[in-house]
Amino acid sequence: MEIILVRHGKPIIPSLNKINALSFKFWVEQYNSSELSSSSMPSKELLAIAKKCNAFVCSGLPRSIQSVTSLNIDNITLSHSQFNEAGLPNANWSMIKLSPMTWAVIFRLLWLFGYANNSESFKDAKMRAKASAQTLIKSYLLQNLNH
Repeated sequence: MEIILVRHGKPIIPSLNKINALSFKFWVEQYNSSELSSSSMPSKELLAIAKKCNAFVCSGLPRSIQSVTSLNIDNITLSHSQFNEAGLPNANWSMIKLSPMTWAVIFRLLWLFGYANNSESFKDAKMRAKASAQTLIKSYLLQNLNH
């Protein structure tokens, strides 16, 4: 068995104008519901690899689902929020305005050091990653038992 990890294509990114931390929460919600950019197409190499794959698993986010369907496959084996990337915490700070990318770096660093306001903790994300791996193993075993 070989597992190939592929990052989703480039999503349509909300405005990158400076915002406060409170607005960043809503920016992330927009980002997470965004679809793929029309310019985000898989490479010929990735399409060739996809043709050889037996199963396709992705997160429940639109950009992830669209990335898989852009590989010209018939169906997604498993799509679930369990496979979503770790969310970002947020805060109600309104005084400082920074770019969303700067807020993302700040909140990811704070998250790594234990700050998890309105998001899962780093510890919980690691447990979810382990559970996701177990889901993949069970899915693989079930698929092979049925063949």
